Amino acid sequence: GLAVGIHGYVRATKDVDFVVYADPKELKEQLASHGINAELRRGDILEGDIPWVLYGEWEGVRFDILPPTVPIDWERREWVALGDAEVKVVDVVSLIRLKLRAGGSLDFVDLAHLLRRHPGQQPGALELTQDLLKRTGQDQEFLG
Repeated sequence: GLAVGIHGYVRATKDVDFVVYADPKELKEQLASHGINAELRRGDILEGDIPWVLYGEWEGVRFDILPPTVPIDWERREWVALGDAEVKVVDVVSLIRLKLRAGGSLDFVDLAHLLRRHPGQQPGALELTQDLLKRTGQDQEFLG
């Protein structure tokens, strides 16, 4: 929701997602050292799940911390004020990749709005979608 809003489509969400390169156990320990409890859940990579997610809440705001599931252009992130702190938000191309990978109904709604606001990204998103469909074996169903 935060990154989608920064890139032009604002909608209310229940949590904030953070994508990081880090060891989940170390992250959990770092959060705990600041009095923040987080639950670590591991996914089944063989089933296409995310390897792990840390779920927590801080000052009434739910958050998820997860590893990158798609290529992210770390150099193109943008600084955004979040309360008294600043965080880096993924660029629109990386966000489109993340939304396609997540694949939920609201992710596709977000994706449609992002592509309307960033029409120059439509050809790349179509290519990414076709690649994703091929990798998941759904290309014949959708592409004929």
